[in-house]
Amino acid sequence: MQQQSVTRLPNEHPIQRHRVYGVNCYQHAIGHSPITVYFNQYSNKISYLTLCPGQLAKNLYQKTGANALKTIPAYEAKKMIIAGCQEDGLEELETRSLADAIHIPTDKKLIALFFSAELGDFDFHVFHKATRKWENKTPFAPMMATDYLPKIIAGGYVLTRLFVAADKIEPNGVIAGETYRYYDGTVLNLPSCLRPWESGASLVKTVSGDYELMGKGAFYPPPDLSFLNITDP
Repeated sequence: MQQQSVTRLPNEHPIQRHRVYGVNCYQHAIGHSPITVYFNQYSNKISYLTLCPGQLAKNLYQKTGANALKTIPAYEAKKMIIAGCQEDGLEELETRSLADAIHIPTDKKLIALFFSAELGDFDFHVFHKATRKWENKTPFAPMMATDYLPKIIAGGYVLTRLFVAADKIEPNGVIAGETYRYYDGTVLNLPSCLRPWESGASLVKTVSGDYELMGKGAFYPPPDLSFLNITDP
C-alpha cells in the first residue's frame, strides 16, 4: 500500500495550525483573532469558517442558493463585497491608486481589496505600518509579506478598492459559539452548528490519523484538538 503524502507547513505547532489552516485574507486584514471552527463528531470533519465581509455570505446564499460570487455578474459581486466591508466599518477611499498620497490616521490601517471576475473571488491585503509591508494570508498557507502592492495578481485579481479601518474589527459574519483558549493565547470560537452559507476549508480524519483536505486530495497533520475534551470552556 502506497503511503500518503502529508503536506508539511512552515509552522508545525499543532495549536498554531488552526491559524495556518483556517484564517483567510479578510480575517487577517481586519485583525479578527478568534478562529471559528466547526467539528462533526460523527464524521470527524473539521470545518473552518471562510470569513466574508459583513453579511456577504448570507446575502449571497439567500439571493442565489449558493455561496459562489461567480454565480452573479462581476459588477454585482463587487457591489456586494464593498457593501459588506462598509457593514463591518471599513471606510472606502475615493482614490483607487497608490500613486496618490494617502493619509492614514494613526488609529487606522490601510486595506486593499482585489477582485477576480474570472474566478468570482476576492483577496484582501493589509498594510503593516510597523514593517512597511503589505500582508496577505490565505487558508492553508502562512502569512506572506511584500514590499509593494501590485495592481494585478495571478488568477485575474485586480486592485479594486482601498479602505481604511480600525486596527481591530468585530465582523458581522461570525456567529458566536463556545470559546476555547489555548495556553499560548490562541482562541477558538466553536458554534454548535454550521449554517449553509458558512462554507470553508474542511478536513476529514483518515485512518492514519492525518487529515485530508476535502476536494483537494492533500493531507495535513492534525491541529491541536484539545477543545474536544472540554465540557465547560
